[in-house]
Amino acid sequence: MAIGCRCRCRPWFLIGLGWVPIVVGILLACSILIPYTIAVGLHHVPAGFPYISDSGTTPPESCLFGQFLNMTAVFGLAGIYIRYKQVELYTGHSYPYSLHRVNKICLVLGTLACLGMSLVANFQETNVIAVHFFGAFILFATGAVYGFLQAWLTYRLCPEHASIIVYQIRLLLSVVIAIFFVISYPHHTFLPQAQYSPTAHSPPNHVPLPTYYHAFTSYRTLTPYRTLTASDYAIHIVATVSEWIMAMAFLFYFFTFIRDFQKITLDFEFKRYTPEPFFDVEVYGNNIETI
Repeated sequence: MAIGCRCRCRPWFLIGLGWVPIVVGILLACSILIPYTIAVGLHHVPAGFPYISDSGTTPPESCLFGQFLNMTAVFGLAGIYIRYKQVELYTGHSYPYSLHRVNKICLVLGTLACLGMSLVANFQETNVIAVHFFGAFILFATGAVYGFLQAWLTYRLCPEHASIIVYQIRLLLSVVIAIFFVISYPHHTFLPQAQYSPTAHSPPNHVPLPTYYHAFTSYRTLTPYRTLTASDYAIHIVATVSEWIMAMAFLFYFFTFIRDFQKITLDFEFKRYTPEPFFDVEVYGNNIETI
């Protein structure tokens, strides 16, 4: 990996490795918006802020949800490794050891976050709900910590390799992710009446609901697998909106790396592999002796 110069003849999104966070952001947006659009169109979920995972539980949208999230996890892991090598390149031996240690911690946390994203994609909440929630917790919790540590690294690299504005933006997005994670994740603890049933494909008996509720759906069933009472809907909507805000904050956080990645290039070197013998030999005429 080397620091590269910008080429004016290229489109801005192809300069250096700046395309990597762009691809991650586009794939993440597609994994959220495309399944949501299909699910709403097929009446699998209401239009009013369902859980993101609710849009990816029923075919055909569940197939796209899993595929896009897995691709996001792969490119996200590539971006996290590139960022690790970039910081390693910048710091060298002139920075304190604490920066190198935090950089390695970021690599581990980023890898865990991508693993959590893959678990969310492959274990839908209606199939293996425990693994799905575990993956979501790893994704958002380690992702939030990763954001704070990257903001700290950005601050320590100012002004030689980063700007104070980028540091402030990353810190703000990390705070947003942490706050709304705390708001949304305990939803399943404080809302015990939420019921999951793979056979609940039809609305239950209609009950009077508040006017704002009818703006999103005309019956109690929020998805084919989740039913709530009217009194619990306010808690539900706060949790779902918080999850959407977290997802958007992650998306914008990836975009903050575009300018950083435009400054570097990645080179590959291919060498022919020549296997070495297990022991040295010397040839004397027709005889072979080991040394």
